[in-house]
Amino acid sequence: MNQETRSLLAVGLSVAIFVLWYSFLAPKKTQEGQQSQQGQQGQQGQQPAASNNQRTNAPTDQQTNTPTHQRTNALADPQAGIPIQTTVVESDLYRVELTNDGGVPVSWKMKKFTKGNGNGETFVELISEGAVPLLAGDSSGTLGLPERPRYEVDVEKEINGNTKVVYSWTSKGVAFSKTYNFNPNSYAADLNINVVNKTNNVLTVPLVLGWSAIQPEAKNRGFLGFLKGPEDIVAPVYFLDGKTLRDPVVKKEGNLMWGGTESRYFISAIIPRLVGGAIGISAASEPVESGRKVEANVQPPALSILPGGQAIQSFSVYAGPKEITALKSVGVGLEKGIDYGWFSLIAMPILYLLKFFYGVISNYGIAIILLTVFAKLLMHPLSRHSMKSMKAMQTLQPKLKELKEKYKNDKERINMETMQLFKAHKVNPMGGCLPMLIQLPIYIALYKVLWNSIELYRAPFFWFYRDLASPDPFFIMPALLGVAMWLQQKLTPSASADPAQAKMMQIMPIMFTAFMLFLPSGLVLYIFVNTIMGVAQQYMTNHDLRLRDVLRGRFAPQKI
Repeated sequence: MNQETRSLLAVGLSVAIFVLWYSFLAPKKTQEGQQSQQGQQGQQGQQPAASNNQRTNAPTDQQTNTPTHQRTNALADPQAGIPIQTTVVESDLYRVELTNDGGVPVSWKMKKFTKGNGNGETFVELISEGAVPLLAGDSSGTLGLPERPRYEVDVEKEINGNTKVVYSWTSKGVAFSKTYNFNPNSYAADLNINVVNKTNNVLTVPLVLGWSAIQPEAKNRGFLGFLKGPEDIVAPVYFLDGKTLRDPVVKKEGNLMWGGTESRYFISAIIPRLVGGAIGISAASEPVESGRKVEANVQPPALSILPGGQAIQSFSVYAGPKEITALKSVGVGLEKGIDYGWFSLIAMPILYLLKFFYGVISNYGIAIILLTVFAKLLMHPLSRHSMKSMKAMQTLQPKLKELKEKYKNDKERINMETMQLFKAHKVNPMGGCLPMLIQLPIYIALYKVLWNSIELYRAPFFWFYRDLASPDPFFIMPALLGVAMWLQQKLTPSASADPAQAKMMQIMPIMFTAFMLFLPSGLVLYIFVNTIMGVAQQYMTNHDLRLRDVLRGRFAPQKI
């Protein structure tokens, strides 16, 4: 394998990473024609706005306009005369608006995360327009709940600073209540559902609690829209039987730890507490007028309530950023909702190292540079070995060419003489490829960490770089990256004069620059620094310099 082939292989592997990511590994929207399974539980119905200051927050059921788990229970509400009331619960982390029309949140804003620019900045909203999360239902129809019960409201402030909001609904047969308990210092809230049996019969009640969201219609991204990378989409996600799954249409039972919906940087998950037995999860994705509705519905084992008795079903709700510390504090493996792909065991130490560097210098741009330098130095021995092997192979190219000319009619003799030549010069033909393959998982994991890291959301670097999660606004770093790749290409010895291969190599910096134009600037910064260090490594290899030589200030080969 000659030097030119090795260079093409290295570039091809890098391109393959991007193509594989964009084509297969990145989350994709479900097909427009894909329908949710029949009998899916926990779907919420469309409901008009209850007051002038309240948004419409219920998705449309295309057939009956009512939730699946309540289609048989569209009954008159004995508490329909209660006025609609909005309750606001606010802390430094969030601002939640709840309504007694269904006992559901109509707004759940992240106060530490904003979107937009300048005067148009607003808090990130986790509840989609047209979605009704946390609408508790009874899939059997035993309770006779209407589509959206009108609850009585009681708000309590506790000594520890928590806020408790109690929604109560009563009929002749049951008393049903939902109790929210908000902690001002956590993105997780508790939600308890209490059912009192006022009848003379045993009630078996399978409760359903779900989180739904709306994925807006895809915008036309133009002919070269694929260069902008994967879109930020909303999708169902759940942790079942020890695995994080994202099947958009499913109905299963098992050891469910949590289920909900996610976007690139945020997750909204329902966590069943204090239950025994298999827990059901149903996920759905179906078209609605404004895009696609996605939802995940959690169904614990049915409650069996004796006459005059009561039963409580407990949940926690996490609605917040995919921040590793906040997720781990919930204690149910919610941090596994961050998608690091196949190399999560490598990605986790990289993330902690990134946070460590940030703790030292308080700038994520510089932290990325330090992390990239650290990873490159860690891999330097392998990289040096690979480059030396490639250089040795390049040196042997004339002799290999002579062998091919001398034994051009005897392939077996060519192979035998070639192996003897490698053995005599102590050259391993695979020595340039194997180190690259060993390094590949580390660089992919680093790429995934920077792509998914909430820490980079709206994180400034310097000057006009105000958001490392957004593309470079002036394309400066992608252009510099193209120049660095061109320089690296010039420094890499070429063993072939084939014009076709030469043209291919000249195109690669342009292709990579195009790929980088619309990627997050934090990612481009990592690839740019990595490429610059690659240029330095290639220079050192070409001039037989070791790292200790450079550290001592010697940048030219010693004269003998």
